[in-house]
Amino acid sequence: MNHQLLITGIGGQGVLFLTKLLYTTAVLRQAPVFAYEVHGMSQRGGSVFSSLKIGQFASPQLFPGDVDTLIALESSEVFPYLDFLKPSATVLVNSSTLTAPQRSWLEQSDFKPFLYDADRDALRLGNPRVSNLVLLGQYLANHEFVFTADHVLAALERIVKPNLLAINRKAFLDSDLTD
Repeated sequence: MNHQLLITGIGGQGVLFLTKLLYTTAVLRQAPVFAYEVHGMSQRGGSVFSSLKIGQFASPQLFPGDVDTLIALESSEVFPYLDFLKPSATVLVNSSTLTAPQRSWLEQSDFKPFLYDADRDALRLGNPRVSNLVLLGQYLANHEFVFTADHVLAALERIVKPNLLAINRKAFLDSDLTD
């Protein structure tokens, strides 16, 4: 199982948390894993990205054309990283700020887009900070990924503080937040 992920967003959106969650999931599954984080201007609302390589790799560095999955917690962060994606890569996008032309382009591309307004659901839960878990959880509810939702949930329960576990679990597991 070799899988390369790129996670990107704007500072404060949970890129680093999602990286830690998926890294921990790999460790619990006893899968070889590399992680690399670029904090950039994260404290000032700047671009942040991280990479995860799960499987037999010698380095955490990503190269153009090699990424299997892009997770974009902010829609504007998709387009600067397209060169890193394989032609048939999966692209998970928090679509809350996605424009109609951007949506159309992604839907007509060779990529496999998953567009979901995770901000809307996080706000319905009363915590905009969990949009990253909403996006990942909604994707895992209906799609195959390198890990199952149960695998990720086990890692979530390991890394989240007890007083925050209930809201994080709800954000990740609730497959019908839109009702």
